[in-house]
Amino acid sequence: MVAQCGFAAGVAWWLASTLLGHQKPVFAAIAAVICLAGGKGERARQAVDLLAGVIVGVMVGELIRWWNPGGALLQAVLAVILGMGAAAALDSRRLAHVQGAASALFVLVLPPLQNPGSRIMDAAIGGVLGLIGSQILFTPDPVGLVSVAARRVLESVEASLRSSAAGLEKKDAIVAAIAVERAREARSELSELAAQRMIAHRIRTRTLRGLRRAARLRHLEDRLDHLDMLVAAVLLLAYAAEETTSTDTEAKPDGLSDFLVAAANDAGTLNEVLAERSRGKHPIVHLSANVPKTLSESATVLAQTAVDALVAFAPIKPNPT
Repeated sequence: MVAQCGFAAGVAWWLASTLLGHQKPVFAAIAAVICLAGGKGERARQAVDLLAGVIVGVMVGELIRWWNPGGALLQAVLAVILGMGAAAALDSRRLAHVQGAASALFVLVLPPLQNPGSRIMDAAIGGVLGLIGSQILFTPDPVGLVSVAARRVLESVEASLRSSAAGLEKKDAIVAAIAVERAREARSELSELAAQRMIAHRIRTRTLRGLRRAARLRHLEDRLDHLDMLVAAVLLLAYAAEETTSTDTEAKPDGLSDFLVAAANDAGTLNEVLAERSRGKHPIVHLSANVPKTLSESATVLAQTAVDALVAFAPIKPNPT
């Protein structure tokens, strides 16, 4: 973001000074920086708030300079009060209020211009550049954001399943405990996935690139809820494996470790498929995990839940164009 803001500020300054002949067009650079400094999916709205605040603030500042009500202290107080009040009447968001006050103060500090409207033009240039950057040039791919977060969940799920299998095969309680920790990590990463889904939704509804990727994002999000069920089942399987290695060292093999390895392979396959599909490819999905009939009743329920979640998450249709 730092590089993006620096680039946009430089271009805005160059355009205002070269094409319009404005001396030290600081409002152009400030407008570009503020527009791009917002969170993902918030930049377009921030650009509108900024322009509203700048326009009102410049007008208030010029009015106070013309009025000249008293000393610098009184002018500064009036600039803040009138700038924020006028901006609040035009725009309800806080950024516009702050920018209205700041712009009015800037006008009082900077040397007077023959054409006060040039500052509004500078801010418009910076705001337009900010909009171009936020809508087209610097907008993250919403499908990529969600895919990366979902892949982290699958990576932790795969690691937990493999550790549980290794713990059962070696009768190693420490390895089984590691599996529990990796399953807990997957549960924590579901929160990050939820946050990225919210950001992706804002990008989808507020940017041009988001609109272009909306169909693919919906196609992916239709399957994401199954990850919650998968992580819950894997965590309970990890607990069961840890308990088995800790309390029953003479237990006969029941096929659970083989199932866990197959399920881990399926999670790894889905991770790779998700990466390929985010790049526009359509690989064929082959899942291999099946629930052994030799498992206990409780283990059978958990294993079947994990299989159902893996199958439900697997993409069966090509990505929408």
